[in-house]
Amino acid sequence: VKLGVINLPFLIINTLLLIYSISDIHSLLNNDLVVLIVLLFTNIIWQVISLFFDIAQLLHSTGHYLDNNNSIVNLSPNIQSSYTTFEDPKFNIRVIYSKTSNQILNDNKKISIIKSNRHNKKVERYINQNQGVLLLFLKAKWHNLRNGSFFNETKLCQASEFDEYNNNISIRVCKGCYCNSFITNDIYQQKLRHQDGISLYPPLNAMTAPIEEFDNSTLSNHIGVSMLALTIDGYMIILQHNNKSAISANMYAPSASGSVDYKDWKQLEDSDFRQVLIRAAHREFYEETGFKENLIADTKIIGVYRNIIRGGKPEYCSVAHLNIRKIDALDIFKAEKKEVQDKIETIKVINSSRVLDSTIFDNFLDSHQGLISTSLYMNFFFLRKYMADETTNNNLQKTTTN
Repeated sequence: VKLGVINLPFLIINTLLLIYSISDIHSLLNNDLVVLIVLLFTNIIWQVISLFFDIAQLLHSTGHYLDNNNSIVNLSPNIQSSYTTFEDPKFNIRVIYSKTSNQILNDNKKISIIKSNRHNKKVERYINQNQGVLLLFLKAKWHNLRNGSFFNETKLCQASEFDEYNNNISIRVCKGCYCNSFITNDIYQQKLRHQDGISLYPPLNAMTAPIEEFDNSTLSNHIGVSMLALTIDGYMIILQHNNKSAISANMYAPSASGSVDYKDWKQLEDSDFRQVLIRAAHREFYEETGFKENLIADTKIIGVYRNIIRGGKPEYCSVAHLNIRKIDALDIFKAEKKEVQDKIETIKVINSSRVLDSTIFDNFLDSHQGLISTSLYMNFFFLRKYMADETTNNNLQKTTTN
């Protein structure tokens, strides 16, 4: 629907009805009841016709299509000083991550959650001010859909960096939706091309708006979450998405990947932020694989990064240890989501000494260039760090004991 656009015929009809009613209300009720009914029904019929007309306009193709804007992304001075940039051109990986944030995640101290309305209002104000342009991107998204779906689900968005104050750690979040994330984060490094060759860029784009800290960002920044599942005999479960996937069509992905729903937090409102992330990761895992809750022994948040291509959208990585073997996982697996292919890959990554061995996975990466999603690559990136730190800590404990 054309939000914010005045429907002139609708306004005139309602105005005439109001004036007529005020000027002679008694006569209207006593003698001209038929006129009132006709006017009311005319009003309703016109509203229905107007609604269908606006929907038809929304669905009508404008001749635009989405294309990548491969310009260099700028980072704000605060981001440059507090984040590390990581790129792997071979796999089209362009991310930033904060060592401080990852250290906080790896500690056991509770991360409290604070709801913030300021960020959500800022995002909505930006969308309302630029809805004419942003609606074109949304229409192009709709018309570019082939076999996939586009649902405007309610999401949990990150509104701040981790805040350490008086020996307490907190993070601010807010309510958002997938639509807001698409017309802010997802089109950050995209442009609209028209059939006549003219290009249109979103107001906040990679060329004009540097990626900011969450406190200063105007992008929606709904929280992404993904998970690698490891069997008890050391195999990692990998899924492959099909062409219905909105983000990683036909690409290899972690055992679960998606985003945090707003209800994931509301059901655990007073919990540690990590528990909300784990709940969302488990939900995605069950939805995508058909596995049951009793198959997960424990889950750990192992890292967070921001995807530059999606405007610095936050993505949290986790690892889950299953209490089943590879052969059991193959028997149990059943693709529940329409975006997931009905098969899984299992790669041996933990050797008999319970040490991470990435040789086979590295060979898998090299043999599937162009089909590796950012979430799969970065989950294993943080798994390497997590396992290395765990080995170091175990060695230190042994040294201390001796």
